[in-house]
Amino acid sequence: MENFKLFFIVLLLVSCNNHEFINEDFAIGWKLSSLELGLSGEIVKSEDLSFEETYYFNQNNSFTKIRTEKDQILKAEGTYLFESSGDVTKLILTYNQINELIENCDGSDTEILINEDNQQLIGGPSSCDGPIYTYMPFIKRD
Repeated sequence: MENFKLFFIVLLLVSCNNHEFINEDFAIGWKLSSLELGLSGEIVKSEDLSFEETYYFNQNNSFTKIRTEKDQILKAEGTYLFESSGDVTKLILTYNQINELIENCDGSDTEILINEDNQQLIGGPSSCDGPIYTYMPFIKRD
């Protein structure tokens, strides 16, 4: 019975560690660098878009997403978790409320970004023929 309890505690600790802030090199700020437009594959650079978009990730696992378009600023906040599976690391973003900044296919409060070796984040509703958003780090951790 003691072995079972020890196994359960170790399993619980390992499971929790997969979702905490596990990457000290992960940048604080990420800026939209390009969009790939659905099935056409056309790539639009950020300077050719009518808006700017940034994510700010805090070590307490909270985040802020900001989109600036003309004189309008949209802001959304929530929490994030890292989820690793093999060579792929995902950020699972859960927004405090559903809003127009969430890029997904199902209209939920969750968005998923793929972390490519801390060099870029990839997201967007591509699984339902929407655009693929690529973000580059612009504020690094000390």
